[in-house]
Amino acid sequence: MKPTTKLQRGGDYPLAWILEAHSRGLFPAQFEYARSLPEGVALYFSGDMTPAIELAVDAALATYDPDAPPTQGATVAADLKIAPFLTPELLGAPYNVVVFNQHLRPPFATRKVVTWTDYGRPLKAEYTIDGEKVAERRFIFRNQSESNPLLSRRTDALYYVKKDGTLTHPPIVVEDSPYDLSSAGDISAVVGERVRTRKNITQKINGEVLGVLMAHYQEADPATIIETVAPFNNETRDLQADFIELGAEGYRQHLAAVDLGATAHEWLGVLVAPGLTVRDHMVTTLTYTTGETFIGHPYAAGVIV
Repeated sequence: MKPTTKLQRGGDYPLAWILEAHSRGLFPAQFEYARSLPEGVALYFSGDMTPAIELAVDAALATYDPDAPPTQGATVAADLKIAPFLTPELLGAPYNVVVFNQHLRPPFATRKVVTWTDYGRPLKAEYTIDGEKVAERRFIFRNQSESNPLLSRRTDALYYVKKDGTLTHPPIVVEDSPYDLSSAGDISAVVGERVRTRKNITQKINGEVLGVLMAHYQEADPATIIETVAPFNNETRDLQADFIELGAEGYRQHLAAVDLGATAHEWLGVLVAPGLTVRDHMVTTLTYTTGETFIGHPYAAGVIV
């Protein structure tokens, strides 16, 4: 891990201005964050401090004009619903320099709730503070082709919620990663992504079955239900592993062939909904098409808007 080094300078430089100047490329790329001090400002950088970094910082600070009027019409941190929870120095900064997991005032913290697709990829994450939605992160996955579900590009876009309830525009691109199947490293990454999505599907099944059976048996202790389904999981452990690691069909086919009238695992016949048993629900969940998460979104053409 690269060390973090501090560079201290005298002068009254608002933190909001420093972050805005960094967003315009005035500070070196190694810049991480800044803190206001009674005697000036401290700037923190990844890696070792060099004379070139010091010269670039001094050149950037020299552009500060305390009498310059603020930018008109631009969305700033004060316009966001997250504003009451931010450090005051940030309120005049452009919204796209706010990093809420770094800039929240203690003791505030965000709560994240992720929405998942049926095929195991995250669709979006919503962040709340005291029940108020303050941000949304959308996960955009593009496949190699319709017939090839391996990942070709992943883009994560962060939107803040403004005080009027609308989302900031344009979004902050948190990650934008293309994948090239001619690269051994990228192949490993995209195959690993498929393994994780199939693992997410099995975890989704396990959680839903647990909830259904706890309600059906009026059992408050999850451990009792886990013990009930353990023999089935032991019997199908290898099939489940092959599904996760290889995408094999054996686990789904095994479930579909279970005779609910003869099986020792009678809980497979418990109803999830009228006419839908636990077994049928598991088979349906394991029967999926791996799609692209931007379909049906405003950025359906692959362009973030």
